[in-house]
Order: sequence, then structure tokens, then C-alpha cells
Amino acid sequence: MTLAEFLDEIYRLDIRIFVSGERLHYRDPHHALTPELRAKLDHYETTLLAYLRRPQGDSLPFYPLSSIQKTLWVLYQSAPHSEAYNIKFDARIFSKIDIPAFRRALQGLIDRHVSLRTTYITIDGEPVQQIQEQQEVCFDVIDATDWESEERNRCLQEKASQPFDLAHGPLLRASLFSLPKGQYIFWLLIHHIAADFCSLEILINELGVLYAAEIANHPSPLPPLSRQYTDYIRWKLDMLAGAEGEWHRAYFQHRFDGELPILHLPTDRPRPPAQTYHTSSRFFPLSAALTQRLHKTAKRERTTLHALLVSAYVVFLRRHTGQEDMIIGIPASEQGHRHFKGVVGFFDNPLPLRADLSGNPTFRALLRSVHQGIWEAFDHADYPTHLLAKELHLHRDASHPPLFQTIFMLQESQREKNILPFLVGQGDERIDVGGLTMISMGQEEQMMTFVDLQVTMLEDHGSFLTYWQYNSDLFDETTIECMAERFQVLLEGITANPEERIGYLPILTDMERHTLLVEWNQTATDYPKNACIHELFEEQVIQTPDAVAVVYNGERLTYQELNQRANQLAHYLRKYGVGPDVPVGLCLERSIEMVVGLLGILKAGGAYVPLDSSFPNQRLTKMIEDAELSVIITQKMLDFRQPLRKVQTIAFDVAYEEIASESSENLPLAVTSRTRAYIMYTSGSTGEPKGVCIVHQGVIRLVKGTNYITFSPEDTILQLAPISFDASTFEIWGSLLNGATLVLMPGVKPSLKQIAQAIRIHKISTLWLTAGLFHLMIEEHIDDLRSIHQLLAGGDVLSPEHVHKALHTLTDCTLINGYGPTENTTFSCCFPMKGGTLLKNHSIPIGRPIANSQAYILDRHLQPLPIGVAGELFVGGDGLAREYLHASELTHEKFIPHPFSDEPSARLYKTGDIARFLPDGNIEFLGRYDQQVKIRGFRVELGEIETALKNYPVINDVVITTQEHIPG
Repeated sequence: MTLAEFLDEIYRLDIRIFVSGERLHYRDPHHALTPELRAKLDHYETTLLAYLRRPQGDSLPFYPLSSIQKTLWVLYQSAPHSEAYNIKFDARIFSKIDIPAFRRALQGLIDRHVSLRTTYITIDGEPVQQIQEQQEVCFDVIDATDWESEERNRCLQEKASQPFDLAHGPLLRASLFSLPKGQYIFWLLIHHIAADFCSLEILINELGVLYAAEIANHPSPLPPLSRQYTDYIRWKLDMLAGAEGEWHRAYFQHRFDGELPILHLPTDRPRPPAQTYHTSSRFFPLSAALTQRLHKTAKRERTTLHALLVSAYVVFLRRHTGQEDMIIGIPASEQGHRHFKGVVGFFDNPLPLRADLSGNPTFRALLRSVHQGIWEAFDHADYPTHLLAKELHLHRDASHPPLFQTIFMLQESQREKNILPFLVGQGDERIDVGGLTMISMGQEEQMMTFVDLQVTMLEDHGSFLTYWQYNSDLFDETTIECMAERFQVLLEGITANPEERIGYLPILTDMERHTLLVEWNQTATDYPKNACIHELFEEQVIQTPDAVAVVYNGERLTYQELNQRANQLAHYLRKYGVGPDVPVGLCLERSIEMVVGLLGILKAGGAYVPLDSSFPNQRLTKMIEDAELSVIITQKMLDFRQPLRKVQTIAFDVAYEEIASESSENLPLAVTSRTRAYIMYTSGSTGEPKGVCIVHQGVIRLVKGTNYITFSPEDTILQLAPISFDASTFEIWGSLLNGATLVLMPGVKPSLKQIAQAIRIHKISTLWLTAGLFHLMIEEHIDDLRSIHQLLAGGDVLSPEHVHKALHTLTDCTLINGYGPTENTTFSCCFPMKGGTLLKNHSIPIGRPIANSQAYILDRHLQPLPIGVAGELFVGGDGLAREYLHASELTHEKFIPHPFSDEPSARLYKTGDIARFLPDGNIEFLGRYDQQVKIRGFRVELGEIETALKNYPVINDVVITTQEHIPG
């Protein structure tokens, strides 16, 4: 038994300890001192004697702390100078004031309430409280008649910033500033360990009564208090030690059995490693009409207004977190207990309420469940919530509140006149305090909250006020403003239709909905959407026939030469039955022949299917069979070993002379922009290859009429990615459809040094790198990137440190963070960053949807989520794939009808990525729903690990980042 536990027990048993002479004595009127306690008393005698200063006494000169006081005392030890533990009241007085009478009234409060003349010391490392028999009120009268407002405000701030000394007190300070025209500022500050919010209301009301009595020279009309805060502590200890305490404890252990959910509210900044208590607050009014509708709805649903509002709040949290199992705090201040009405102290005891929102119930059904849960919790309101973390053996990290992260409160005044809005700086009418006319200073109260977010609803003159207290280390003021507006929209929706399912209740304001669905998706540009890739290439040939199109190992082809060779291949392929929409396999390493092959297949009307010779044989066979390939273009040197029944293989190097004898003229073809351009295989999280069918329009939307990058004939673009990865789509067609020069990187797996050398030699101006390769190049070869004017990086999350270094060094470069699934033709969103700028982001956004694309963040019910709230990213627009080849069920699952478009054929693609909108319209990538594999920062599909290892340079390790077990 620790000293604290010993003190708790002897106080509960009403054993009184006192000093007589040099010895410690006790009185045990109920004969409760057991031999064990007697032994403990002897053990602690020397320690206790050192702190019992009175020569003789008949009562215990120190008392244990309540459980909530102990919690606050621990916090105080870690930050004794923090203002977060203070309760402040300030008001302007417009009446003539009798200052001596006012001082006496304040002294009357100190004399009346022992909690205001208590200090807190430690004995053997444990906190105890000592009550002073007498204590003079700390009251300053300051002449500020000639002060400027700035000087006065500075003085008030300095006083508010002065820390309390719990060991010596006092824990209440008051000041009166005299102003011109007979006005005053009254300022009161109390440490939270001595009083709570409701206690402040009691004190202000009693101050008025005492001041009026002093002015009239009458004795105090306040009845004597039969109990004090110390009596509450004794009652609580006695209750916990008995059967009632065990009954409460059993309920909570059953209700909160197992792993408890942590509420992940969307924050503006990363959560600090240890919880902080920097609190800010804002008030928001609700209309009288809405207030009346809420009362009527509660009455119609045969429930309490409190249950209705709590139910609305958990729906609000559900729509901001996506969580269906949550715990919130609801108040059960024991000041309302019949034995302790009018007692001043720290009574706050928010109860944990667990809400189950699974199955998307109607609000009416949820309301019934919450109503029942509230009454059950209130039945056990006497149990100290702050003991639950210990009783439930919660093991939480220090960054979160231990049991719940948010509190919702419906505050009802205990007095005829509700002065609570006034106390927190929101009262717009003058109040009378003992004949003194006071009005709030208009400064919103910065009271401490132990949670991330606390919402209090106050009813004042027939209208609700919502009071939002929030951790300012986590949330911005603008975020809280938006949340308050959404809460009002939700309340409006609930009163209009309580039978609506909670997933479909409105939560967005009209302005936010328009911003999310319309404004941020107005990306349409004028581009040749009805053309085909080869047609635009042929137009470019006419414009710049002699410009260099492709460079590889010293060999160069002009646009005219490349066009002629591609035409020859196209005519040759026609003899093999290649025509519109016919898939043709292409198994070539980076080379001029590879580019000729891509163009030739398109000119023949076919769709190219990239085949990487490094793929496992089984995977290649599945791809060939699934695509129903009848023709594959390859090279003899690649030793293509697949069992190719009914597949004709064209070895480019072997058939060179036959191909060269074909016509070099363009072929007339009846293909459209909706014809397949290529089929690229990706396995996703299934491990099974699936063919993504990309049409011509998707590629053209990527590289023509763009807004994320500029293409021009002056550009030189390095082609680095394997054609089995869709980064090659950007590199190849971004160059050849815009008159730029395409430099093919020699070698299957070039080193960093070789890449850097190619950039220098060819004066590369536009470069696309995977995230992992970008990080390595910035670390080891950043100076070799100085010729780059446009540097794209993507495939995974970019390191802010590497981005900052790149922006600082490459001042003439635009760095672009690119994001997009294969199913949306390489890029869906991009975030451009100018060199020389300093970013303040803690992570690098993936930006906004590129031209002719859309991006939406939706919940599981396809409802748009508010700004800052995480959900699944859906993309749409002209870049969407046509389908998954021979997988209609999967196509219907992943490509859904567009819920916000008037076009019947419009679709959205479910990316499986988690993201959220930032306030500026950019999107922050947060992770994936399904499993994934990362190779040096580049996310690849599970079935493509071997390919990535062979084709991407300087990959040295594989990190599995999935919560599911992957065999092998």
C-alpha cells in the first residue's frame, strides 16, 4: 500500500490524525483501524510528522486528491507554467463600484469554499491537499485610466500568463482595472484543480449575492454549506470500496471489453509524440428556427434533446472518420448530485459512451441505441472515468487521450438565468452581478480540455450556441469553422428526415459541395480528343519532318524516317491479319526497333501488348493466352521461349529485309479515338495478371492540351521506364506527339552513374523518375540534374526532405509529383513545385486532377467527403481505361457509373487509395486499402516484383508493407 492509498483509506474510514507534542496521534471513532493500517501508520509516522505543522488539531490537516485532481496534478508537473490549466473570467463593468465591498465579497467566496484556499503538496512523492483555515483574497486594483488599449491588453495577458504555485497558493487571483468614464475591467483567474466550469458559474452568482449584501450592510443571505469538496472525496472513496463501486466497475469492464477503438479525427498537422493541451475555442450560433426543430424532433421521437444531439454528434464523427465503432465522452458532473449542489471544486467526470454505427442504420434506429446507452452510462455515473484506463489496462501511446478523444456536452444552467454564454465571452447582453452591470470582454474563453475536441451546446434566448474547444496543435481555426458549419447542415438534415440512413444524411454545405464536385473538377481543355495517336504523329511529321525524333546509342531517326519505318512495319503486319483492335505482343528491349514496333502496331490498327522477357514464363504464358495474341514482335537475341501455339512470332532483326521492302506510305484506317491503343497487364493485389485496355483518347488526353507540364519541339525527353510500365506512355508519346526528341536509355538496368551521364550528354530537359530513383538521384547526383527543366517523380510517396533539397538546388526546374493508376493512363493528378520555393507541407501532395480528368474522395456509400477527411480516391475523365480484358465482373466492380455526371456513359474508377482534399484543393495521398509491395519506395503490383527488380536500376532491397501475410 502506497502512502497515497493509505491516506485515501484512513480518510474514507474517518480516522483523524493529529500531532500532540512530538508524537503522531489518531482518533478512530468507528474502530476501523485494522492491524494492517496501524502498521502502515507506524511506518509513515516520520514522514507525516514532517508535514503536520500544527501543535495540536482535531481534524486531518491534509486530504487526498480526487481521481480527476490526481490526473491534472500529474499534467501540472510536466508543464507547471502552462496556461492551459486556468479558468478565466473577464468582464467590463459599467456601474459605479464600491471597491472595498467588492473585495469583501471576493473574500467571502474564499471563506465559503475550502477548495479556493487549498494548496497541494507532495508527501513521499504523492500529492495531498492542505486546507488553510484562513487566506486573504489575492485582489489587485490597478489604475489604467491613462493606459492605451495595447498596454492594458498586454498587462492582462501577462497576468493570465503568470503560473499558479500549487504548493503555496493562492489558486484564485482577481484584478480590477479602472478605465476612463467610470468603467472598469474585472478579471478573475482560477486554477482548474480548484474549480471547474460549473463552479465558475456558482462563484459569479454568489459574488453578486455577497456584493449586494455588502453594499446594503447586510449579512450574507447564502445558506451555510453542509458539505465541501473534501466531503465529496470521502463519499467517492467510500463508494468505490463497497458493493456499489464493484457494480460500476463490472459494468464498464463488460461494456469496454477487448480492444478499444481510437477515434482518428482528421487533423491539420501530424499528432505530436506526446499529447499536448494547447486549447483554442470558437463559438457558432444556430438559428432559433433550427433550435425549435431540434426540440420538436426530440419530442416527436420520444427521446431527450441530449440523446438526439449526442446521436447527431456520433454521426458527425462517423462521417469525418469512417469509423463505425467509437467511444466519446459525455458529461456527468457530480455537482448535480443532490449532496453536492452549490459546492465548488473539480467535479468533471465525462462518461465514456460507446456507439455502434455499423450497418448504415437509419438515424431513428441509431437514436434508440444511443438513448439506451446514455441511460446505462448515467446509471454508472458515480464511477470515476479517470480510473477506467487503469482498470481496463489500456496501453495507449502518449500522443492520444487514454479512453476517448472527444467530448460532447449539452450544458444547462443551474440558475434561473443562464450566464454560461456570458462566462465564455459570448453574451451580447449585459448581466447584473449584485447591482453591477457587466458585459463580456468578447474574448472567447480558452479553457483547458483533456481531449482533441470538445463540443458544448448552450441554449441562450431560444437559440443554441455551439462552443468548440480544440487542441490548437492539431487543428486550425478554419478547420473548426468548417466542421461547425457541417454539424449545422447535419442537424438540419436530421430534423428534416430522421428516417434517412446515416450514411446519406447531408453534411456538406452547398458551397463546399460545389467546390468539391464542380469547382475543383473544372479541368476541361481543348485537345484533339477525337484523333488517334498515329494520326497526331503523322501530323507532327508534316510539321517537323527533319527534326530528330529518336536517339539510341548514337543512332538517330528523324520524324520522317521514323514514320516511314513504322509504315513499313504496319503494312507488313497487315499481312499477318493485324487490323483495328487486334492485340499484338511486343517483346523488345529499349531500342529504335521498339519505338518503330509501337508505332507500326498502331498504324496497322492494332493494340500493342508489352511483354517483358524477364517476366516468369508462367506469367508471360497467362498474358499471351488472356490477350489471345496471334502475333508477337520480338528479337532473335531475346530467345523467346514461350509455348506459342497458334502464335506467329516476328523477329524484327530476322525479318528486317522483308519489312523494309514494304511501302513507306501512311495507311488509311477506320479506327477511332475509342479504339484500343494498348493493353497493359497489371496484377493489383490479386497476383493474377489482368489486362488494362487503354484507348487512343486516354493517351492523347495525357500529352495534348495538358496543364501539368509543357511539351515543345525544344524538349529532350529521356525514355527510362520499361514499356510494361505506363510511365513509358508519358515518355514516348509525350515526346513524339509534340515534336520533341526522345532519347532511349541504353541497357536493361542502368546504374545511377549511367543515368546521370545520359542526362548530361543529351542535355535532357524533361525526365520522369520513380520516387525511389528520384530520392537516390537527389542524394548522389543532384548536380547532374541541373539541365532538367521539368522533373516528374511518382509511383509512391515523395520524401519531403528530398523534395526540399531538389527545390533548393534545382532553381530553374519545375518538380512535379505525379500520381495515377494504370487504369487512368499514367497520370490522374499532379502537383507542380517551382524550384527555389520553400514548401511548408509536412507531406508532398499529389496535387489536383490534370486536364480533362476528375478526382473525388468518397466514402463507402459514394458520398463526397468534406475537405480534410480521408476516404477512397475515385478518378474519372477522358483518361479512363475502356475495360479489363475478358473480366467484365471486375470491370463493373472497379469502373462504376459516375454519380455526379449527367452523361449516361460517364464512369469513375475506384483506385483503392486513401486520400483527402487539403483546403487549397490539392490532394494528400495517405495510403492504400489493399495490400501492396514497395521496392525502394516505388509501389509495384505483387505479380511484378521480379520485373521491377530487373528493370529498375539500383534496387537493393524489397520491403513488404502489408498487414496481410504474403506467402514467400
